[in-house]
Amino acid sequence: MLTKRLFVVSQQPGERSDKVYTCSACPFLTHYPNHLARHMKTHSGEKPYKCPQCDYASAHFDNLKRHHRVHTGEKPYKCHLCDYACGNLANLKRHQRVHSGLKPFQCDVCSYSCNQSMNLKRHMLRHTGEKPYKCQECGYTTGHWDNYKRHQKKTRPGHRRLGQSPNDWQQ
Repeated sequence: MLTKRLFVVSQQPGERSDKVYTCSACPFLTHYPNHLARHMKTHSGEKPYKCPQCDYASAHFDNLKRHHRVHTGEKPYKCHLCDYACGNLANLKRHQRVHSGLKPFQCDVCSYSCNQSMNLKRHMLRHTGEKPYKCQECGYTTGHWDNYKRHQKKTRPGHRRLGQSPNDWQQ
């Protein structure tokens, strides 16, 4: 919520200020008062922008515009080095690291580095030993969603477990 100490009456909504506007609920800060007002919707849960084609709703109109591309299949962001195309700029920038070889995400424990933050998060599970995905049927645990889903497919009805090893499972 904007407080009196953060609000500048003469400030134009899109104009950068020397003043720093901070969120009272999290570490977010900005030089733009309209960015703070927009950010505050994430805490209030207010999502006034609703997709007419599905249940998606967002606090930000730009997110709804980006989401709409899921329905239209529009992919306006194109890689100039290959045939890759996508619906949002962040995905294109992430993809371009494949060509550049840039690996900005580095492990603090070992020498591992990668080009996507999600890969680093997955890697860190090796150091922590955390296995957040657990099968309710047999107690199998893993740190990786794809392994969990593979396990679920093998243990779903219609499959029979013969032994302790996944190699021993058959239909």
